[in-house]
Amino acid sequence: MVGAIADFIENNNRIAIALDVDQVLADPFGLIVKELNRKYGKSYSFEDLKDYPSPGRYFLGATNEEFVEIYDRLWIENWREIPKLASADLLARLSKAFKVDIVSGRGEKAAPPLRKWLELNYPEMRNNVVVIEKFKDKSVLPYNVFIDDAPRLADTIEAIEGKLLLLVDAPYNRHVKETSKVIRFPDADSACKALMDRAARA
Repeated sequence: MVGAIADFIENNNRIAIALDVDQVLADPFGLIVKELNRKYGKSYSFEDLKDYPSPGRYFLGATNEEFVEIYDRLWIENWREIPKLASADLLARLSKAFKVDIVSGRGEKAAPPLRKWLELNYPEMRNNVVVIEKFKDKSVLPYNVFIDDAPRLADTIEAIEGKLLLLVDAPYNRHVKETSKVIRFPDADSACKALMDRAARA
């Protein structure tokens, strides 16, 4: 499947990359799982997250409303504690080879703690942050490569010419099948390295 990246880069003069935040650059879900375990006396792990959090779905027994409340509070009150998942140096080098934006679908009202977190963890990317309307379909944005964990992106990317999804592995997206347009990676670093390796050979 990595050969599909080479073909894609060779066939596109300008590569614009949309890099997701939650579970790609940042790990809020890990802290949310700990909070739910503390609250309910459970012993869940990240691997137990078989469903992507979305309206109408349960998140380890919690309602979507409860998940959103914990998620928002975590980002507002404890943003400094949210671990980062990707190499800042690698991301900085990727942004020199391609146009790279950090794209978050949380809405502008919820964006201030995210910007503080990015300033702390990825300062070289502080001017490359794009915040879109909550639940907006990212595939319609003017990027042709998406590094993301959201399973819902796979179907829309498949249907649009000239788009590629580098899917960061998570238990809630393992039902998504790999194709020439949807390529799975264990983490954001490995996806970025695949792009950098191909750019170096171009």
